[in-house]
Amino acid sequence: VEVLPRLFISAATAAANATILEQLSIAAVVNAAVADGAASPFKGDDAIEYLELHLIDADCPLPTCRLDPDRLVEVSHFISRVLESAPHAGVLVHCLRGQSRSASLVL
Repeated sequence: VEVLPRLFISAATAAANATILEQLSIAAVVNAAVADGAASPFKGDDAIEYLELHLIDADCPLPTCRLDPDRLVEVSHFISRVLESAPHAGVLVHCLRGQSRSASLVL
């Protein structure tokens, strides 16, 4: 789903589909489903930059799996940098189902 020009949210399945990424001109991916086992399949590919977040949709005692203000700033800077530096490239933010974490990160 395109929430703003060149800013998309999706489930992990779409983020693992090279055809979709190419059609949307995705240059960067925010993977908020690493803790769920969702890989960043094209990590290391020079065409796509990744920001991996170990967030979960449940209570978690570890600060690394919580969505705190510092994380929001990190994601915001990442998205802004990519969109400003590549005028035709898109950014995809995804979690496991594309409903909770991804939407929270782009709001």
